[in-house]
Amino acid sequence: MFWNILKKDLKRKKTMNIILFLFFVLASMFVASGLSNIITVANGTDYYLDRAGVGDYVVITQMGDGGLPKILDEENAVSSYKMENVIFTSKETLTHDGEKVNTKNTLILQSMEN
Repeated sequence: MFWNILKKDLKRKKTMNIILFLFFVLASMFVASGLSNIITVANGTDYYLDRAGVGDYVVITQMGDGGLPKILDEENAVSSYKMENVIFTSKETLTHDGEKVNTKNTLILQSMEN
């Protein structure tokens, strides 16, 4: 019964069916290109992080050189690590040309060399 109704409807309204078909084709092309972009960006991010030498985990601590290298050297699960010095500062101590800098949280300043 539904098949006969659909068959008659498709024969009568050819223009509307063509418009709907073109709309579905266009929509599926947009979805496919969007998914392709998402996959490309996700793969590119992994490649970039590997080339930049960013590790799997980033730990920011105020422990200093005191005990951290010793802990990491003794740990079997750590294959390699690198340390970079940073400066922790609060919003009350940071000024620019004698005026306080408007910040909301603690700032971490790092050299751009590394």
